[in-house]
Formats: sequence, C-alpha cells, structure tokens
Amino acid sequence: MPKHLRRLERVWIEHPIYFITTTTQFRRRILDSKEMHEIFLEVWRKLPGQGTAGLLEDMSLCPITFTFFCAANIAATTLSFFVGKWKEWTAKYANRRFQVLSPLWQAEFF
Repeated sequence: MPKHLRRLERVWIEHPIYFITTTTQFRRRILDSKEMHEIFLEVWRKLPGQGTAGLLEDMSLCPITFTFFCAANIAATTLSFFVGKWKEWTAKYANRRFQVLSPLWQAEFF
C-alpha cells in the first residue's frame, strides 16, 4: 500500500463519513454521460448488501473525476477494500456494456 494511504487503516473508525475522490486512468474524459451515471447508481445500490460500506446519497460526476460520500457499516473491512470493490465493479460494468477500456480508474483515491 502506498505510504500516503497507510493512514487510512487507522482512520476507519466507528460511524465516520468519508469524502472520496477518484480519477480516471490517464484522465480520460469518459464519465460525464447518462450511461456511466446509471452504472454508478446501480453499483451504488448494490454495494451496501455486499458487506462493504454504506453509501450516502450525494455524489458528483465530472468528465474525469467521481466524488462521493460514504459511511462505514459494521460489516465493512477497510476503506481501501470498499473503494477497490466499487472501482472494480464500475469498471467491469462499463467494459461489458460500453466497451470502456481497462483500466478505468487510477490506482489510488483520496
């Protein structure tokens, strides 16, 4: 894990709310479409039932970045695990439905 992300394991505490920002690989301008927005909403709704973090209703979709708020739930393991799963699922859906080339996301998040 990159040095600047190691602190995340210490801040995954009871009932926090996180503001997450992630960017497309090579800053590709592919996120600002209705189709991509629908994928994000679909994954958004599925993740809480998969033992990860609970998502809140606020998110922002720009051409190269996606930002959202999430809250930890009891079944979640780590923030890194949650964001990794979210990025994995959105990338797979985008590839299957619209042939978006992988990798969709940069390796890290903030």
